[in-house]
Amino acid sequence: MPHDTAAPDLENYSNGDYQKLEEKEGDRFQSSAKPAASGTPCYVMPVLALSIILGAVAGPIMKSMEQIGAGPIAVASWRHQVSSTMMLPFAVFQWFSMHPQDRSSAPSWSNFGTICLCALGLAGHFGLWIWSLDNTSLTHSLFLCIMSPMFVTLFTFLRDGTVLCAELVGVALGIVGSTILAAGAKVERDIEFSILGDLAALGSGCCFAVYLMCGKNLRGKLPLFVYLWPVNVISMVYLSIALLLFTEVKLLTAYEDIGIFSWMTEGYVIKTLILGLGPGFFSHVGYNTTLGYVKPLIVSVGFSVSPVVGSFIGWAMHETGVPGLLTCFGGIVTMAATVWVSHASSQEVKKPEETSQSLPDEKRPLTQEDEP
Repeated sequence: MPHDTAAPDLENYSNGDYQKLEEKEGDRFQSSAKPAASGTPCYVMPVLALSIILGAVAGPIMKSMEQIGAGPIAVASWRHQVSSTMMLPFAVFQWFSMHPQDRSSAPSWSNFGTICLCALGLAGHFGLWIWSLDNTSLTHSLFLCIMSPMFVTLFTFLRDGTVLCAELVGVALGIVGSTILAAGAKVERDIEFSILGDLAALGSGCCFAVYLMCGKNLRGKLPLFVYLWPVNVISMVYLSIALLLFTEVKLLTAYEDIGIFSWMTEGYVIKTLILGLGPGFFSHVGYNTTLGYVKPLIVSVGFSVSPVVGSFIGWAMHETGVPGLLTCFGGIVTMAATVWVSHASSQEVKKPEETSQSLPDEKRPLTQEDEP
């Protein structure tokens, strides 16, 4: 406990002194704590629905940008440029709203290394996903890239050696769904389908799992935008370096060519702004806002529905055809697998807390309130 280091002076403290100390420590977190809500606000579900639609728009738009000459690395870099610019004022506001002690401890080499690793996972996620959009069908890409919960389960098993049986069932269900998607494309002779494209979409889900796992502790310590802004900026730097290394680009080129800042040209500016502001900023903020009021499973289900919405939007934009029966069935199975694993993982997180609360008084861990 925090006052254990001052054990020799404990006798000199009165009950009033303890109360003052507790009030002083409580003031540190009071400003950031949410008041207890009597019910879910009426705007929460519309915000979740809007976030799903905005997130689903990303796939068709990025596919259309690739078809007019923008490469996957360029599109991913441009998206991060816009979204990180939008996040900057919010990150500055949250930074100066932090408690001085938290603000002074935030800049550290450990946190910087974690942010760089998270940014690498995020850059890999977008780079592979956008590449898959041009090398397999839109429906396959959307369904396979959301399978990150299954990779989180596999990584957790490799790291800790433990995993719930329910999570293993979800992973197996995801493998079955992916196989049905691939087999369905062969049977239905989907000309857009390719094994490499599907593997790239799966790889994007794997990279997103790396992003989620590496930043788990840091996201719990830092405000949302204080964490998101440097991750997006460093991810943009990674993608820009890759753009310079693997393609012949300039900083700003004509519409026919690709450059680091070519999204500002007439051919790409509108679609890039939609990507950065819609899926890149508002959708992300919307998901995080709804998590404060509804169960994570509801958000996970909403996130899993986005491939269906994205496929419909892509069909309306003439970026993809109508999916076949096996493709639809495989997509439903992968959706079910994602929701299943997310639900099983959330139950695992709740279990230790429920166990601690159900312990008898003599076995419950001591707190300050228990001390004489």
